[in-house]
Amino acid sequence: MDSYEVCRALLAGDSTDGIAECANGIGAAAKASHGAAPDAAHAHISALEKAASALAAAPADDIEATRLAFGVVSESIVALLTSAPEAAKAYHVFECPMAKGYKRWAQPSAELQNPYMGAAMLTCGSEVHDHHTGMAKEPAHETGHKH
Repeated sequence: MDSYEVCRALLAGDSTDGIAECANGIGAAAKASHGAAPDAAHAHISALEKAASALAAAPADDIEATRLAFGVVSESIVALLTSAPEAAKAYHVFECPMAKGYKRWAQPSAELQNPYMGAAMLTCGSEVHDHHTGMAKEPAHETGHKH
């Protein structure tokens, strides 16, 4: 999750510098986690490895393509958090209705920082709680722009 957070923060800051490195870190961590992961997580981890590879290969001069590739990574991350409720407790999952592609992402901070919109709409979105499997589903809490 450390490398994922680096990528998320870079995109929230409208930067692609370092995306390939953090994406490679995501892939390496995913690969290393296969042995210790429960059987239910293996498909998500394999998807994450593939998505991280695609993110690493995204053109550094095309932030929109990089953001779309990050969305595919985020989809696997959110799926993994859903399958691991103890891990999910340490993260906030947000959703941006304006994002193209997959609209959710995870971050450790409760302060919404949208990687899909960057500085133009950094606080666009709302927190979702349905990734906390086994916990009561809470209503979405609006923390940013309303659209």
